[in-house]
Formats: sequence, structure tokens, C-alpha cells
Amino acid sequence: MKLRHLALLAIIIGALLAWFIKDQRGFVLIAWDNHSLEMRLWIAAVLALGLIFVTFISSWLVLTVKRTGKFVSLWSKNRGSRRSRNQTLNGLIALTEGHWEKAEHLFIKASEKSDSRLINYLLAAKSAQEQKDYTRRDNYLQKAAEYQPNASIAVSLTQAELQYESGQYELALASLSQLWDQRKKHPYVLKLLAKCYYRLKDWQRLFDLLPALKQKQALERSQFESIEMECVTKLLISQANKGCEQLQHCWQKMSGDYQKNPQLVICFSRLLIELGAFTEAEAVLRSALKKGYKSQLIYWYGKAAGRDNQTQLSFAESFRQDGQSDWEMFYALGQLSFNNELWGRARDYLLQSLQLKNTLEASQLLIMTYEQLDEPVTTITRTLKKALASAANASSPSLIDKSTSHFIEQ
Repeated sequence: MKLRHLALLAIIIGALLAWFIKDQRGFVLIAWDNHSLEMRLWIAAVLALGLIFVTFISSWLVLTVKRTGKFVSLWSKNRGSRRSRNQTLNGLIALTEGHWEKAEHLFIKASEKSDSRLINYLLAAKSAQEQKDYTRRDNYLQKAAEYQPNASIAVSLTQAELQYESGQYELALASLSQLWDQRKKHPYVLKLLAKCYYRLKDWQRLFDLLPALKQKQALERSQFESIEMECVTKLLISQANKGCEQLQHCWQKMSGDYQKNPQLVICFSRLLIELGAFTEAEAVLRSALKKGYKSQLIYWYGKAAGRDNQTQLSFAESFRQDGQSDWEMFYALGQLSFNNELWGRARDYLLQSLQLKNTLEASQLLIMTYEQLDEPVTTITRTLKKALASAANASSPSLIDKSTSHFIEQ
């Protein structure tokens, strides 16, 4: 519209100017070298206006062409971006549906003309891993790191996570160790480290990581408490496989909270008993029982034959006077009475234990007691049948791996 108005205005001005100068008698003379050109004034004016008009039109055409080029370029770029976004979206759908090869192809195509090339490379790495092609996976991760160096933490985390998911725990641990040096306060790095140590059964390193896991709340409270107890328990077992001295050294280095935990006290005492350190186990269990009665504590206390059997029996019988009456306590009293060669008392305690719960251990010990009392064969046979009936509820197997221990013989 502006161009039309300008053209109309130029025509009107030109017409008025032509009407004004058409009767003028002046002329215009243009001379160069030995040549000259003479024309009337109004013709020169018309030619000048024409030249101005042509110049104006030429400039407008040049600007129009430039603007059209920019528009075409922008349109082409937007069209490519839309196509890349659609390819990424279709790739995500394929990845979710389990079409790994198709998803990988779409992500790579999308990365060619996309501002989100980093995301497409990471998703392509995930797709390659699902096809068990770890070489292509690592190549995509390397391209992602090269494309956007300031996203190295994100790429390394993705790499460690993919390596963990593929069962490459050592490689994941190596990746996480580098991240740990850079981001020691990153909760997710802590979580992945803990998972790797757990899978690799590296209980010492996982134990050393527990304070940071707790401080940064990298795990839910219930999950942390479960892993914490399992880690400490298996750390004690691993040290017991190295010998009694290593086990006791490990226990002494632990905090008071662990040494007061009944479950860990039982684990430690049981390991001492299996290693033959009965006196040490009796001292630990006695100390724990003084702080509070637990049925499992008294059960293992009965198995820990200390230096003074009579004093040990008297200490255990004090809990019966306090009103405790579970099968574990009667079994422990029966065991301690047997150790003191008090056959009648051992028989009575063991019978009370069996009345509350029919266990193989109590039945076996009762048979041995009957033999000491010269009981009739029928009584022993009847007890033996009960023992066989309760064989399915036999005592827990040894905690120590006897196949690797050099200190325990079956």
C-alpha cells in the first residue's frame, strides 16, 4: 500500500512539474570530451524523475529479495526443528514400547538438526544399551560429552547409571569415583556408589560411606536402616572369615551405637562362638543382657560357655526370677545346667522349652541328658521321634563361610 501511494504521489508531482515547465524556454546542455547533448528543460526534468524512480524501485527490489531470503531460511530452520522434535517424540514412544533399534535410529536422525542434541545422544545411548551394544552406547556418550562439555556431570551420571543397569559394576564404580572427586555432596552420586559397593559386596567401603549417606539423606530412612544393618552384619562376617583377631578389631572400631544394637551384638557373639571364642562371647552377651533382656541374647548366652559355668548359670536364672518364660530362656538354662552336670535340672528346663516350642536342638540335648540319667530306652526313643519331627525347624546355619575360612574346621 505504501508503494502505491508513493507511486501515485510521484506521478502527480511529475505531472504538475511537467505542466509548470512545459512552456519554459530554458534548455539543458550536457558536454563531455568533444561531444555534447542539448535538450529542453522539461525533458531533462522528466528524465531525472525517471532515474530517481528507477533507483527507488531497484532499492526496493533488493531489500525485498533479502527479506525473502531471511524468511525462507527461518522457515526452513523452523521446519527442521519441528521435524527433529517429532523424531525425538517418536523415538521416546519407540523406546517406551521396547523398539530399541527404531528408537536409536530416530534419536540419531533428530540429533542432526536439533538444538537438543545432547538429550538425543543420551537417549540413543540408552537405546543402544537395551540392544546390548555397549560400544555404540559409549560412542554416543562420548559425542554427548564433546557436544556440550559443560554438561559433563550429567553425561557421567548417565554413563554410570547405564553401566550399573547393564551389570558392569566395576566400570560404573570407576565412573562414579571420578564424579565423587568432583561432587562429593551430590546425593545421587552417593546413592549409585552405595548400590555399586553393595553389588560388589565391598562391605568395608559401603560401611565407610554410611555417614555420608545418612547426612545427605541419599536414601529413604527405612531403606537406609535396612542397608546399614545388612552392611554391618556382612562386614562382621567377612572379618570373621579372616579370623577372631580381625573380627574383634573390626568390632572395637565400630561406634557405640552399633555395639549397643542387640541384633549386632547377637551377630558378633554368634561369630565369636563359631570361632571358638566362648569366653569373649559370654562377656559381650552378659554386658548386653544387663542393659536389657532379649530372648535371642539369652539363647546365645546359653551357647557361650564361659570360664565359670556355675556363675553363668546363676546369672541366667536371675532372669527367670524376673518373670521371663520364653523357650529360648529355658533352652539356655538347660544348656548351662548340662554344662554344670546338673542332669535333673537340665532335663526339667529342656522339657519346659520343648513344651513352648519343639526344637531340634532342645530335643538333641534332652536325649544326651537322658543318657546321663540312664533313662529307659523308650523315653529316649520317644524324644528322638520328636526331634526328627522338628528337624525342619533346625537351628540357623553357620554365618561363617567355612569354604574360605582357614581358622574353622567342620
